[in-house]
Amino acid sequence: MMNDKLKLTNSSSIALDLIRACSSQIVLIGHSLSFFEIVTSNDEKNNLLIQNFGVLIFYILSGFLISYSTFNKLEGSYNFKNYFVDRFVRIYSAYLPILILIFLFDFFVFSFLLPQSYPHFESLNLKTFLGNLFMLQDFQLFKAIEFTKSLHISSLGSGRPLWTLALEWWFYMFFGWFVLFDKTKLNFYVKLLILIVLSIVPILNITFSPRGNCLGFIWFLGFFVFLLLKNKIGQEITASKLKIIIFVLIGLLILRVFSNHYDFYDFRVGFITASILFFTIVLFQNREFLINNKLVTLIKKTSDYSFSLYLIHYSIVEFYVNYFGKENKLLSMIITFFLCNILALLIANYTEFRHKIVRNFIRKKYKI
Repeated sequence: MMNDKLKLTNSSSIALDLIRACSSQIVLIGHSLSFFEIVTSNDEKNNLLIQNFGVLIFYILSGFLISYSTFNKLEGSYNFKNYFVDRFVRIYSAYLPILILIFLFDFFVFSFLLPQSYPHFESLNLKTFLGNLFMLQDFQLFKAIEFTKSLHISSLGSGRPLWTLALEWWFYMFFGWFVLFDKTKLNFYVKLLILIVLSIVPILNITFSPRGNCLGFIWFLGFFVFLLLKNKIGQEITASKLKIIIFVLIGLLILRVFSNHYDFYDFRVGFITASILFFTIVLFQNREFLINNKLVTLIKKTSDYSFSLYLIHYSIVEFYVNYFGKENKLLSMIITFFLCNILALLIANYTEFRHKIVRNFIRKKYKI
């Protein structure tokens, strides 16, 4: 049973694309609500930061999809080198161009448009750019040890959400090295040392991190969702019962969020959300649903540029608020919503949409 590959059906793939697309829009809407002060509270503990829920969904999906992709490639010669190329190209095809765009855009804003009120002057420099390039923003080890605190690097300029990407990157590296440990041709103790080094960020996030606490647990919940599906757990449950279970879990999720001061970075919130994802995939596996082709195309396209949207939206919304102000809040929020989506789609068309071409080029050139 453990050797059987999990094969997602077309319906399941569409459902996952929809969830991914929605999560990126939730992050955008959540940050917009905060920037335009549409949903705020005098008590910070009671602010409804739904963008954190979008990030939480992203992490669960990431853990699931990386596990799904990696375990389905374990047979044959697939090793960490292949895994690294896959992950590097998928992430950096969007991340590197947008990182450069954020740097140039912020420099222009600081120099010409908002020289007196640009809020991220201290994080707009070459050191921070290089630190972000190597995924060292908010690096847990720099914070954990007293004499390394001076090395701390924040997210670049207006790219404030980039810290979540760095955290996720180190989860990728640890997971890939661990799963492909036996397929890597190095001395055992060298491999073990590398594993220990790569485990630093996940361990520190799970045990000490005050920011995004429990995101490490939440990422690995996606892995456990994969294991359950791989072993065909829940496949015997009828569609009507699955719908009832999902409905009850959504109710529990709402109750937990409201009873916990809207804190989405909470393990129980993550566990319930991961459970909803699991039963949703079970519902769509082996059950074909008739969906309009145009709607499927829209869902797929929106999902495909969701990563670019996540990377750039904060810079755009923050600039709009600082430059144009908060008049006509709802109208401004609608304008920035469409502006962010259009720009993300345009950028993705020349970057992350072409990641497979770049990946195949690297594989061919370096015979990987």
